[in-house]
Amino acid sequence: MWDRLRRRARASNGGYLLWARLPDRVPSMALYQLAFEAGITFAPGPLFAVDDAFAHHVRLNCGEKLDARRHDALIRLGGLACALAERDAGVPSPG
Repeated sequence: MWDRLRRRARASNGGYLLWARLPDRVPSMALYQLAFEAGITFAPGPLFAVDDAFAHHVRLNCGEKLDARRHDALIRLGGLACALAERDAGVPSPG
């Protein structure tokens, strides 16, 4: 999982937070809305800037053990991000 994640994330010098950059087609506020509706929460990047510098970033809390529930939430969050990217790229949704 880390191999896939580190393409868009950087290791920090400390703390329990992970910042990840989303593709340009995926605004973090749009992802937040979908995730919230699915019962998943994270901090969208725009909460931490006065401009749109973090419009495509998410901040994830890593202070808790990665149990099955959190792992599932991360997988679902990735699926929501992919769905947003495909929608904004004009790829039709299945179904």
